[in-house]
Amino acid sequence: MTDRQRKDIVQEFVDLYKREEMLAFFDFTLEREGRDPISGLCRISQPKRGKSKMRYLSLTFLADTPDADARAAVQAVLASLEGSGLKASLPEVFEVVLVPVMSAGGENYVGQIDLLLDRDLDTDRRFLSVRLLPAIRQCTGAKAGEMVWWDSAESRPTPPAEPTGSLLSRLMQLLGTKTRR
Repeated sequence: MTDRQRKDIVQEFVDLYKREEMLAFFDFTLEREGRDPISGLCRISQPKRGKSKMRYLSLTFLADTPDADARAAVQAVLASLEGSGLKASLPEVFEVVLVPVMSAGGENYVGQIDLLLDRDLDTDRRFLSVRLLPAIRQCTGAKAGEMVWWDSAESRPTPPAEPTGSLLSRLMQLLGTKTRR
């Protein structure tokens, strides 16, 4: 993958940030029998105030996909969230909408799922960490890390205890925003 392709994928991620309020993100790992695991992150956001009349959460999945098998594995995980899978655990979710894939070529996969929500649902930290994250883990079978809460303070990021150069730390550095667990 060229640097130009990598910047375009990350730029799409940054452009989403402009329209939505990022709430949190978590890293995840998909184990594959006889193959290297797939690593990535899931960004959780909602529309900025006044930008949408709909109540929804966007789950944007970004994963390292070195080959077609890895891309297919990520697509299968996203598909497991559609239909009644996630809605069975979260009755506040009226509909799960798979957004057309932003990027599925090269070494990265970017896909998005929107969760249409009950008007009265408070999408606070408790809902995200106690209800949503366990439901995602259950539906997908992915090993999801801890929720990282987004802090809009403008300062250099505080990288998590991840290896330097991981997908998660690269995005944090690129966005140049402080986060905290």
